[in-house]
Amino acid sequence: PGSLLNENPGSNLSGNQQTSEKLLVEIKARRDLEDETVKAKSLAARTWIGHASHHAASYGGKPWRYLLVPHDAVLENVSLAGLAARFSLPPILPDVTEGASS
Repeated sequence: PGSLLNENPGSNLSGNQQTSEKLLVEIKARRDLEDETVKAKSLAARTWIGHASHHAASYGGKPWRYLLVPHDAVLENVSLAGLAARFSLPPILPDVTEGASS
């Protein structure tokens, strides 16, 4: 199991077509999805994409999305968009008041 950073989630994209987001995809054995280490790494990834998306928004960049996909959901007839629709986890957004003076 591992991770895949993908800026081109549409398998049928060609030419100058652009995607609207960046993906961080992690594939894990289904039996490991409730493992404490996997949960901690998922939390860290969701926090990272929250910060990365917040930063990207500051310059008009693309937001990030995190997918935690069970290994047996990756099938020949399932698209990345289909996996994203089923296994996307919400970002943990940074506290936008951090560093703000009161």
